[in-house]
Amino acid sequence: MKSAGTFNGGAVRVLLKRYARFCVVGATGVAVDMGIIYLLADPSMLGWNLTLSNQRLAKIRFASSKVSFDPMSYQTPGTVHV
Repeated sequence: MKSAGTFNGGAVRVLLKRYARFCVVGATGVAVDMGIIYLLADPSMLGWNLTLSNQRLAKIRFASSKVSFDPMSYQTPGTVHV
């Protein structure tokens, strides 16, 4: 029988893996956002107004996160996300 003060290394390992996955998803999202804002707002590219670029970026970010990041982030261990 386990006492209340024992350390459960397996649960911590699972949480650390999940945390690492969220970090990768967040870093990828930042890189994609910076690339898109560069393409939209930089004078050598499209040269749009920064406010307009940010509005368009929000729409692109929402669509891309739903397609690519949700399956990786919110998949529970042992299930297949379709």
